[in-house]
Amino acid sequence: MSRKKNISKKIPNGRTFQTKDNYFYGAENYRKPNVRGHYRRVVVVDSNRKNELAVVKLTTSKKGKSISTYKKGKSRYRPFVFTKDFRNKPIKRNRYFIENNKTNDLGKHEVREIKRMCFKTAPRSLVKENRKVVRNLKNRK
Repeated sequence: MSRKKNISKKIPNGRTFQTKDNYFYGAENYRKPNVRGHYRRVVVVDSNRKNELAVVKLTTSKKGKSISTYKKGKSRYRPFVFTKDFRNKPIKRNRYFIENNKTNDLGKHEVREIKRMCFKTAPRSLVKENRKVVRNLKNRK
């Protein structure tokens, strides 16, 4: 008996997307001054069969954890996993989350490093919240 994995067949882990900060749940009123276009890069760390995504924002902030081998743009991240957009719907590829070219993808090693930080080595309360969010995305109890 083969068991199908609950991951997207269209969007691999490590794919990057462009968006704005105010397109995330809880940040609807946030406006970054003097910036146009989709300026925030996010990376897919998990997904489900319905192509709903769990993403982590990439940043240039010194508070972020560095991705040593990624040299194509923003190379730091903070270990917060997002699964909802500003309409409280799952994050999907649409006009708010625009898929980047495959050349900007993160490698498997880099994604594994981000997942390890988000789901294992971050502060305990954050790890618990991140796991809960992804379990809800995959419709697990």
